[in-house]
Amino acid sequence: RTTFGMRSAAVYRRVDDGGGSRARPGWRLEASASASPGGGVPADPADADIVEPLTPDLVLGMSGAGLFASDHRVLAALGAQLATAVETQRLQAEAARAAALAQADDLRVALLQAVSHDLRTPLSAIKASISSVRQRDVAWSPEQLDEFHATIEHETDRLGALVTNL
Repeated sequence: RTTFGMRSAAVYRRVDDGGGSRARPGWRLEASASASPGGGVPADPADADIVEPLTPDLVLGMSGAGLFASDHRVLAALGAQLATAVETQRLQAEAARAAALAQADDLRVALLQAVSHDLRTPLSAIKASISSVRQRDVAWSPEQLDEFHATIEHETDRLGALVTNL
């Protein structure tokens, strides 16, 4: 903005959902600079005096005096660098969101593994005890049967408490 003597300069991104500015849907303001504090930046690139396409989805809009022909070459080079910087910033934000999602997914997997293990432990004891009691080829003593029944009752209570806590 300062280099070319402009009142304002802004980078706009085309949005597919039409959720851009209130004045004219279709564009979102990505970055801006203005000579006047708190304003002076057009809400839409169509309102800028000079519009320089940066990428198919990014444009640079500037308001102010016209440019000399030699300034257009410098502006095009600057625009290419600006497009790279804006795209790098967008990709970094996207990578940060992806990292947060991956971390949340890792936590979910760890939690499910822990819950699965905690649920299987009492289930295994219940299954082993009831399978033993049902064996017809083994003569279990009353004390042994009482122990199996106590194990089944205790592990069922434990399983119920785990489910309640979940």
